[in-house]
Amino acid sequence: MAAVPFAIVMSWLTWAAWQQIAPKIGIVWIRLIPVAAAVLALGAFSGYTTIERNRTWDEATRPYEVLATGLKRSLPSVESHSRIIIYYGVWDGFALWPDAVVRTIYKDPTLDATNVARQNSEDFNPPRRASDIVVFYADGRFITVPYSAASAH
Repeated sequence: MAAVPFAIVMSWLTWAAWQQIAPKIGIVWIRLIPVAAAVLALGAFSGYTTIERNRTWDEATRPYEVLATGLKRSLPSVESHSRIIIYYGVWDGFALWPDAVVRTIYKDPTLDATNVARQNSEDFNPPRRASDIVVFYADGRFITVPYSAASAH
């Protein structure tokens, strides 16, 4: 759908070029050569941009695939209304993505996820609740830290 405006503009430009060329060329099949070349060029460009977009999307979402598969393997189930605090997480950027991934893999909209990047892990220590689940992300896997009443603030 994002390519529709581009396709409309390119179609209009191709038609405008055709209107300029067509009266000057007398043989009908020769008039089709520029149009065919334009369609092939636009098709090749569209294919290339689609491949690049898919590659970029794959690179951007790969860390979330690790989050989805690894967390579900380490924590097969979680209680509703829990908050998963992930220390040393690599999921920077849009803060709601970890929430969305956690809610999706556990099929529970009441869950929350807090990603604490390595550089913030010393400074960020949210008050612990009984429903919190703390995990550390290290060496490509998740290490679960059990809750203890002594660690709650």
